[in-house]
Amino acid sequence: MRQPDHTRRIVVTGLGVVSPIGNDVATVWANLLAGKSGLGTITRFDPAPYDHRIAGEVKDFTASDWMDAKAARRGEPAMHFGVAAAKQALADSGLEVTDANREEVAVVFGSGAGGQNLMIENFATLRDRGPDRVAPTFIANGLVDSCSGMIAIETGAIGHNIAVVTACSTGAHAIGDAAVKSVLESYGQQLKGKNDRRWRIEHCQVVDPGDLPLFTAYSVVPSVQPTHATSDMYWAGDRLGKERIMYAYAYQKLLQQNGWIPLGTDFPVEYISPFKTFHAAVARKDDKGFPKEGFQTENGLSREQALRGMTIWAAKAAFEEKEKGSLEKGKAADFI
Repeated sequence: MRQPDHTRRIVVTGLGVVSPIGNDVATVWANLLAGKSGLGTITRFDPAPYDHRIAGEVKDFTASDWMDAKAARRGEPAMHFGVAAAKQALADSGLEVTDANREEVAVVFGSGAGGQNLMIENFATLRDRGPDRVAPTFIANGLVDSCSGMIAIETGAIGHNIAVVTACSTGAHAIGDAAVKSVLESYGQQLKGKNDRRWRIEHCQVVDPGDLPLFTAYSVVPSVQPTHATSDMYWAGDRLGKERIMYAYAYQKLLQQNGWIPLGTDFPVEYISPFKTFHAAVARKDDKGFPKEGFQTENGLSREQALRGMTIWAAKAAFEEKEKGSLEKGKAADFI
């Protein structure tokens, strides 16, 4: 396997889609231009008991057209759709996965919540028929990363394999400056100006200085994990270069855009300890006290800022500032 070249850039070379308005790119694009809606009366179950009975359902889709029929029977729609879209995108790109390159072809799959059908069906089986009747393969086929694994199996890609799951913000994990810029511009097209919708960019670690004003213009929330700075500092400079590293992990600059910034841990990738988060945010050092002078301390947070970032500002980012985040009567709290 060749060594990574960090000067390379990522581009989109192939597209695939399975949606309520079509199961391929050409159909979806034509229906979008025609203003066709994918909404209709729910058919997958009886919606009569519910007040709302419409949804966007995928139609005329056969999973076995895209993957092994036996695997399709064990899986569920979320997996089926993901595999089909990935195979379409791979074919559209013209990339051929071969023995020579398969270790270099990665799969990164994102989902708002993954499929729920298998979980619901097997819960019903457990409740009504007992644990012996629960399918032994349902966990392996019902997880979100079951889809990334099946994509790898179906395409032969055996490089890195990752599944990203963070509800509606799955598509807004943007660590690199190009990704951050893309998300900011996409948000801007919808948000238009200042607002209180609190759309955020998770893992907002590398930001081009020219894009910082967009956080203010559209009230976009930069969400960061301070221990990422002290974990990455050993190699980040080599990968980002001397100029870009100066604007990486720039928590103080990000805070100044809207006057607040939520802090997290990214557990289990990082330690869950709030003490380590606080120390990394303020001292910009790892748990061994390295480096002695701190890492890019101009972007460190004050003690008050770090404390607010871990409490009330984190709660605010989730619209939960009235339930938690400060020591007030009636609010929930954890004491450490």
